[in-house]
Amino acid sequence: MEHKNLISSLILLTSLLLISCNQSNNEVSYTFDVQPTFNSRCIGCHGNLEPAAGLCLTNYDSLMTGNSNNGPVVNPESKPKYSILYQKVALNPPPFGLRMPMDGPPFLTNQQIDYIWRWIYNGAKDN
Repeated sequence: MEHKNLISSLILLTSLLLISCNQSNNEVSYTFDVQPTFNSRCIGCHGNLEPAAGLCLTNYDSLMTGNSNNGPVVNPESKPKYSILYQKVALNPPPFGLRMPMDGPPFLTNQQIDYIWRWIYNGAKDN
C-alpha cells in the first residue's frame, strides 16, 4: 500500500511540475523579459534623447507608438512574424534595412528573440 501511495504522489508531483513549467514557458513579461533586452542591447541607439529612426525603446508606450517612418513596430493583433520589431531582430536579412542590434554580431540571443516572439504572440501586453 505504501508503494502505491509513493507512486501516486510521484505521478501527481510530476504532473504539477509539468503544468507549472508549461505555464511559465508561455508567459512572458514585458517588464521582466522584454524590456531588459532593450535596456542591455537597444537603448544605446534607441534611447530617449535622439532615438535612431525615431524609435524609442525605453518604455512600453514609446515602443507601442513606434516611429514616424513605419508607425507601430509591434502589432499585438498580428502574428509575430509580421511585426517589424521581430523581423528586425530575428530575420537575417530582415525585409528592409539592417538586422538589429546594429552592433551585432552577436545579435540577440535565441532566448531574447523567443521572449520577444512569445510576448507579441500573447498580445504584447504591458505586464
